Amino acid sequence: MEDPIKKVNEEIKILEGQINKGKNTVKYDLTDDGKGKKYDNGKPMVGTLVNVFPEALLAVGATIEFGTHKYPDPRNWRKVEGANKRYQDSLMRHLIKLINSKTPNNKYVTRIQKDCQQNK
Repeated sequence: MEDPIKKVNEEIKILEGQINKGKNTVKYDLTDDGKGKKYDNGKPMVGTLVNVFPEALLAVGATIEFGTHKYPDPRNWRKVEGANKRYQDSLMRHLIKLINSKTPNNKYVTRIQKDCQQNK
């Protein structure tokens, strides 16, 4: 009789190969040691953003807040006709202002980030 744990491990390896293609393969521990398991390898660490990049998140929030004074709907950018070209132009204007400024200005950086996000 075939060992069911061995069979499951073989199936997991096949699935890992199909899913990860070039990524680090996840090692699964199927032993019942009484400890909970959670496999986060290869997943975005979004919970860490607040601890690692608090200033960046605050700047993005401030940029969104600034935009709502000009455009009441924070998702107004999704409704813009010809958005790709217009946001590419905006991105380049802000990038040129940043490059030409004598002192770095976070205002341009956050607007560049927003332009990039809206240009997806």
